[in-house]
Amino acid sequence: MKNEQDLQDMLPQIESILSRDVMTPAMPVATFLQEAEDLNAWMQGDRALLEAHGQSAEVLDSLPARIGALREAESEWSAARYDREQAQADYETMSTQAFDLFAGIVRHFRYAFRKNAALLARLPYATAWTNDADRIQDLNNVAVMGREHVDLLEAAGFDTALLGQLASMSDAVAGQYALAREEKASGRGSKALRDRAYTLLKAVVDEIRAAGRFLFWTDEARLRGYRSEYTRKNRQKTDEIGAETGMDAAGDVGTAASTPEDASSDPQSASL
Repeated sequence: MKNEQDLQDMLPQIESILSRDVMTPAMPVATFLQEAEDLNAWMQGDRALLEAHGQSAEVLDSLPARIGALREAESEWSAARYDREQAQADYETMSTQAFDLFAGIVRHFRYAFRKNAALLARLPYATAWTNDADRIQDLNNVAVMGREHVDLLEAAGFDTALLGQLASMSDAVAGQYALAREEKASGRGSKALRDRAYTLLKAVVDEIRAAGRFLFWTDEARLRGYRSEYTRKNRQKTDEIGAETGMDAAGDVGTAASTPEDASSDPQSASL
């Protein structure tokens, strides 16, 4: 409930972010959230120094709410994505069953109507389908056609009970298709909202880290709490690959210069 309230409280700020300023997470959101939680705990002993060097008390106090807002937005996005994927998977399963039945029925129809060129011409061909809506409509069209020519079908040994089954499956598939499309169009738990909440939180995280790195650049014990462990590990991995291949992180042959970390050189500030 708290995270949900945080999202509601922060929504005006989240929605005020210009589209051109919205960022996509450069690390797993769960990892970023944990790092933000760790930073919030770490900075508490340095509050006076942070505020004395330009960090607003109001902004620092907003960090937990921004964390909660992103956590809720990420959960809603994950739930919505699951709903969309499940609706689509259910549609695909249902439509496969329906079209297996459809294919068998049409094959029997071609035998029953083999002496009637006009009826044969009305039977659908799968190669003519251009979208799901056409396929679904053909399910019902064939059921209707069968009811119109029960005599020919019965003479060919066709089980006419299958016509009712096909019509029912047509309705069911159409309903599931509509649900899948509705889930795709749904704005609930959107990725855009998640990305905006991430952008809002990242702005504060970057500022606090920049101030911490400035203040404690000679104090490794305190400095480590103002660095991203995820970024550090990935940078180390990139450096190791570069050492093995003779390439630096930019893809150029050579060795990257080693310089003290500051706000302008920190990859967390530049790439997240």
